Amino acid sequence: MLKRLLCASLAASLLPSFAIWAQEATKDRPAFEVASVKRSPPGEDLDLPTPGTTQPSGRWFARNVSLRLLLLSAHGLRSGELVGGPSWIDSEQFNIEARAPAGTPAERMRLMAQTLLADRFRLRTHTEERRTPAYALVLAGKDGRLGRGLRRTASDCSAGRLQGPKSADGLFLCGGVSFRVVDGVRQVRLRGYSLPEFLKIALASPILGLTTVDRTGLTGYFDIDIDYVMPPSPGAVENRPVDGPPLVEAVESELGLRFERREEVVQVLVIDHAEMPDPD
Repeated sequence: MLKRLLCASLAASLLPSFAIWAQEATKDRPAFEVASVKRSPPGEDLDLPTPGTTQPSGRWFARNVSLRLLLLSAHGLRSGELVGGPSWIDSEQFNIEARAPAGTPAERMRLMAQTLLADRFRLRTHTEERRTPAYALVLAGKDGRLGRGLRRTASDCSAGRLQGPKSADGLFLCGGVSFRVVDGVRQVRLRGYSLPEFLKIALASPILGLTTVDRTGLTGYFDIDIDYVMPPSPGAVENRPVDGPPLVEAVESELGLRFERREEVVQVLVIDHAEMPDPD
């Protein structure tokens, strides 16, 4: 079960940060079969683990959640990557029930959630570049030496992914990925990936709480092996100690890179217009 949940999280993390759905016709976007959006009664608690929760049955729901949190969840954004909108997108809370066919992939469910929010709240948005606090991935040492877990890919991966020969560990030399958790430690094995792709797969932005950008100057494709401990889940009943480094430490000790907090110019989603939904 844990492995399935993590794989769903991985798939979600590979989605583009922004979708220009506000400029597309509704008929061209995936949508839920049925959906209900209501203002939540006062006193309800926030559902965990996320503002928008997907179930294998095809149910997508949220409880007592603001529109801002719903948009952050549906688009995979950090707080600084969503700006604008009326004040009520933070103060008003909503309950949402939506249905899709059972077994709908997590990434498609997220697109459906984007469609639902755009339609029911009559959203108009655009993207632009702004300066915001972020974590920049940079070289750890002045000599530029890479760690043992970060190696240039021997194959030419510009021709395509998930095709051609495989390595001794059974992964495609270009686009191969192994993703599992052993004794609480997340083990990520990538073959033929860029560093910006690594940041998404490692869930660096959600873990660190800010946008992460690659500023190493290293281009091309890499083989990446890294083991790290995920932070405790919000609201978890029990979080037993796990023997392993957090992501920040693992990136430096295993890859020869480090995260540097500073201001960066990043792409943000700007809310130009939003309306309270009509009663269902």
